[in-house]
Amino acid sequence: MSLPDKTVQLGFTLIEVMVGVAIFAVLSAIIVGSIQSNVDRNAKLEAQRFIAVVNAARDEALISGKTLVLEMDEKSTNYGFDVFGANQGQSDSQDSLLRTRTLHKSVKFKWQILDELEDEDGEFEEGVDSEDFLEKRVFITPLGEITPFEVRFLGEDDDYLVELNDAGVLGFTIKSSSIR
Repeated sequence: MSLPDKTVQLGFTLIEVMVGVAIFAVLSAIIVGSIQSNVDRNAKLEAQRFIAVVNAARDEALISGKTLVLEMDEKSTNYGFDVFGANQGQSDSQDSLLRTRTLHKSVKFKWQILDELEDEDGEFEEGVDSEDFLEKRVFITPLGEITPFEVRFLGEDDDYLVELNDAGVLGFTIKSSSIR
């Protein structure tokens, strides 16, 4: 009695290879899509964190009676606070609110100070040196007032514009990222 001949299959069939390629393509699309949407999600989270930190700084200025200065550096994507006055440039290392914060590496921002110090003729008020005073600094006074400014946190598809409304409350609006 002879044993049946057993054929051993080596390799993959064309259908198995095509199914593998299709699965790989779907997984790649999901991964790439989630990475791109993370930039927008990170930009939104940074905008929300920024609003919370500035509101906390406003509260600190009200409680302490000190004027705080918000300084932002677009190149290194940092922002932080300093106490305005005699100790300027020397942040209180004990106060974690005043520490320098760095944005997530995927998020960039652009910001500008709005020209509220101009009078009706477009001239700066007397005694104010515009170049020194408006040098990329936002003042938060002990009365809770904040120098008008806006910050645009740049995402992949959407940007998040943080600004003061007419009531002096910080909020953000979603803008198209096509404008850079």
